[in-house]
Amino acid sequence: MQKRTLLIAAIAVIVIGISITMISLNFQIDSPQFEIMDSNTPRAAILDQLQSEIPNENFHKKVTEYLQGAGYQVDYYPTEKITVELYKKLPLMNYDFIVIRSHSLGDGAVEPSASLFTGEKYTDHQYVKEQFLGYVGRGIPILNQEVTEHGGLEAYRNNTYFVVGSKMVDELMVGNFKNSTIVLAGCETMEKSRLADSFLKKGASNVIGWNGLVDSRNNDGIILEVLKETLVNDVEINLAVDSIMEQVRGKLIYENTTLLHHSYFNTHDL
Repeated sequence: MQKRTLLIAAIAVIVIGISITMISLNFQIDSPQFEIMDSNTPRAAILDQLQSEIPNENFHKKVTEYLQGAGYQVDYYPTEKITVELYKKLPLMNYDFIVIRSHSLGDGAVEPSASLFTGEKYTDHQYVKEQFLGYVGRGIPILNQEVTEHGGLEAYRNNTYFVVGSKMVDELMVGNFKNSTIVLAGCETMEKSRLADSFLKKGASNVIGWNGLVDSRNNDGIILEVLKETLVNDVEINLAVDSIMEQVRGKLIYENTTLLHHSYFNTHDL
């Protein structure tokens, strides 16, 4: 089966059928209480939202190998474990290195920032508060063109998922990252820097992601090369990104797409 592009646009709206009279003026999200995980060993996480749809066991194996070789304890989250609740508590889990392989939506599809897919199917009766306040939305992991050709949104009602973006990172995530490196391995995750900026404001030190569409093979292969340079050859991640992109320039399926690096140290508006 032909591998399809890691995502692209979806028709997504944060609206739910709920009466405004049910919402009081002091309406607030109840932040769950999570146990802060602490360890002397550096910790890393692989969030593989694509695992059920576009599995790549070699990617999982190699990323784990590189991280463990660099001294990290590695936790792996397959599609069904990628939930809104996981994203809420992610900073509390004290991960130093986080790789998110995921479908994503470009800026403006759900909110002004890019949005990351969870593995949770969308329903209007789950995360009701979060939906009403715009912390989560819904998206379809297919091309807008495909939606149009196959009868519109109704034809994909059973293929919509909860998505999260910068508003959720800014206002609903619990705790702060500890100078973590975050890899956003999905389409248009850095079409603009808003989502990356939110992670940096939340305590990350480095964020990398794509500024456009990317085929799954290109995504997985290039991310692996960058991680190898960073974790095995001890090259600074910004230099690894620049070096690898120079080598593949003009060879990608989506030629105008570039992997970008964003850092706390080169961001001046935090």
